[in-house]
Amino acid sequence: MAADLRVQVVLTGRVKRSSSGWEGVVSVRQGSTGQAVTKLNYPLEGPRADRSTLGTLASEVGPA
Repeated sequence: MAADLRVQVVLTGRVKRSSSGWEGVVSVRQGSTGQAVTKLNYPLEGPRADRSTLGTLASEVGPA
C-alpha cells in the first residue's frame, strides 16, 4: 500500500517501560519495499516523547 501511495519512509513506534525507565522504539522501513532499514531507541523520562527527542528522531531519519 505504501508503494501505491509513493510513500518513501514508513515509521512505526511504541513506548515501553523497561527496567531502566521509559524507552521509545521507532522502526524505519523503506516505503517502496517495506524492508526494514533500522530500529532506533530513545531513553524517555516518561510515557511521552519530549521536543528534544522528537528533534533527534527527525535529524536521524532525515527528510523523506
